[in-house]
Amino acid sequence: TNHRLVHIFNNMPVLLNAFDESDNIIFWNKACEESTGYAENEIIGNPLAMELLYPDSKYREIVWNSSRDLSNHENTYDLVTKSGEVRTIEWFDAHHQIAIPGWSSWGFGLDVTERKKAEHQLLEAKQRAEESEHQLLAFINSIPDIVCYKDGDGKWLLANNADLELFCLQGVDYAGKTDLEL
Repeated sequence: TNHRLVHIFNNMPVLLNAFDESDNIIFWNKACEESTGYAENEIIGNPLAMELLYPDSKYREIVWNSSRDLSNHENTYDLVTKSGEVRTIEWFDAHHQIAIPGWSSWGFGLDVTERKKAEHQLLEAKQRAEESEHQLLAFINSIPDIVCYKDGDGKWLLANNADLELFCLQGVDYAGKTDLEL
């Protein structure tokens, strides 16, 4: 039974690591190897393992302190892989709820690097779209001729200042209304 559990822990698709009382890593599964590039034999028992993963001493201290905080169960950290790439891992400290003999602390993690990159790209795209919209509105409002965009049902979507002045609609919420409603 114990052998089966170790096999499951080693091969599950989430990162799992464990520390002994001296803060040495004593368990390092295949998902940890895949995300970090460090093999089990490079990490387990290596007193410098945390320095490899978190080279900045101040940042490493933050990692240690938050993992020891009993009220803190979930943390997101950027670690440095063997190749020097920065990967973002969302760690869940499980040792506060489930004690495992010989493991003073342990937790599991999800590599959220790609999700974080996608979120960042989406935010940048949104900012670019907002900037483009702002520039388009500035251009439309600089035109002395009237400009009015309506949908297929004749509902107003956008009007420039010249249009609003001509029809005395400054300050009127025209969006989504037809000419008759205005």
